[in-house]
Amino acid sequence: MKIALLEFLLKKSILLSLVILALVFPGAVHSQEPAILVDTSTSYGSMKNMAGGINFWGQKEAQERFIKEVGTYLYRFKMRLHKVEKKAGGYTRFPWEGDDVTPEDMTVLIQNLNLAKTKGCKIIVQMYGIPNWLSTSRDERIITNNLPNYAKYPPKDFVEWAKLVFTAIRELKRLGLEGIDYYEIFGEPNVGSTWYEQTMPCRRNGDTVLGCEQNELGHNTLQVMKNFLKVYKYTVKGIRAADPEAKTGKIGGVAIIPTPDGIWWTRLLAKYAKLYNLPLDFYSWHWYGIDEAMTSIFGRIEPHKPLTIDLIRRRFENSLTKQGFSDFQIDAIIGDIYDYLKDLEQLDQEAIRFPYSFASSHLRRVLLEEGFSATELFLTEWNVNYVPDRRHDTHYGASHITRGLIDISDSGTEAQNLYGLSHTKPFYYDDGYGGSFSIFTSDGRNIPKASFNALKLFSMLGNEVERIFVDIPDDDIYVIATKDENNVSVLATYYVMAKDPRNPNYDLSKPVAISISNLPFSEYTYKVYLIDGKHSNSYYGSGPELEIVDSGSSFGDFEKVLDLPIYGVVMVEVERNH
Repeated sequence: MKIALLEFLLKKSILLSLVILALVFPGAVHSQEPAILVDTSTSYGSMKNMAGGINFWGQKEAQERFIKEVGTYLYRFKMRLHKVEKKAGGYTRFPWEGDDVTPEDMTVLIQNLNLAKTKGCKIIVQMYGIPNWLSTSRDERIITNNLPNYAKYPPKDFVEWAKLVFTAIRELKRLGLEGIDYYEIFGEPNVGSTWYEQTMPCRRNGDTVLGCEQNELGHNTLQVMKNFLKVYKYTVKGIRAADPEAKTGKIGGVAIIPTPDGIWWTRLLAKYAKLYNLPLDFYSWHWYGIDEAMTSIFGRIEPHKPLTIDLIRRRFENSLTKQGFSDFQIDAIIGDIYDYLKDLEQLDQEAIRFPYSFASSHLRRVLLEEGFSATELFLTEWNVNYVPDRRHDTHYGASHITRGLIDISDSGTEAQNLYGLSHTKPFYYDDGYGGSFSIFTSDGRNIPKASFNALKLFSMLGNEVERIFVDIPDDDIYVIATKDENNVSVLATYYVMAKDPRNPNYDLSKPVAISISNLPFSEYTYKVYLIDGKHSNSYYGSGPELEIVDSGSSFGDFEKVLDLPIYGVVMVEVERNH
């Protein structure tokens, strides 16, 4: 049985054992409502809180609030080099995070990155973007990722590219950045985000059309991948020359999107890294709208069930041959596609409910099979969507993030960076909202959205605290609970993937009883926090800050019945009376 499926079954068997314990020792549940049963006497390990991971792009106030109120874990920013100019004796015009980031913005960013490092944060720098003068392309069109096409093509001189990487890192140090913990090389090469493809996107009648024209070098997919492996190798050379400490434990990438083709991209990169003794100290991945994307994949395989290896071969072999792969390579690729889709078929809706676990387990499987057992796995970009979407503004985003962090905490992924913090200038023009994926408004006011409050609640679960058993009433409720000697915290959300992403149904709710038994103290005070359409939700005018909707003192077991709205996020904090 494959590792991906084993991970899921192991997680479920542990939970089943704990459910049996809860049935034998149920605690005091008096309500007839569906109950979230929390047994504080049943612990299953320490939790490393990952809420403090963000793509650190934004204004000073937003940066400082995130550091103070959510915490510091892993911050990521971009080294976009496509606008660097070559001058006599060196390079100039480093754009860093984005085209609109000023030198003053960079000064503030570096100050706050250094502040975060003093609080234990690790910094990850993503680097990509071939300058026009160095690129093998002259295509200046900007079709995807706000990046000119020429920036995605191989350099004319790979040694020159390594020198540019070296200089950029030295420039960051000159600006005062006190150390880089991880270097992430390029991003999303299997979808053409920072690297060219066999067939490139273009514009037709104002719309972006994927795969509509051959790349201008005439390369097939295998040649595209070989050039990517070469740019990876020379980027490593530039990093190591600039940062001697990067010779151990700092270099990786490539921010793959783990659809089936992302899995065999991963396999080829791992084989290449092993063959040429290149570092793959961490491996990163991205996925926006993961449950909707996986549902789409599931829907496409549904008519073909049960899946067989022969069926997969008939579907993909011809295409892979045209992309330049040998028979040996095709056999390996078809095997990876089959493993992925067969697991999705067998796990059915469990894979959709726990999509981050599913994706990371397949990446981890390939890394293990290729000998990279020590490689860390990071999810460096994710959110509801990668384009403007009203759900980013509402409590849907808060629920999506909460459900995601719960799943990521139980997966093979060891760190996350949500996209993103805020923008240095207004990005959309709807009072700072407009569906932007930032967790603060983008109009300079830096008003926190419901999503920011969700990250704040998750951080309040504590770090290096004990995870405790939770029996969950149904599949649409996601819960995580923690404890230490003085506190017990329970965080829950009612999340359903929207059938119509443009118009989610916000009218549903579920009556839920939260019951906490075997508390490690007899007398306590409690607080109940809520994010929904009426609380902790600046988009609906309820006030931007996190709201307490109930509090009090009691003794013995805790029980509270509440009406949990769909996409609502609730936390109960129980604290020992001193």
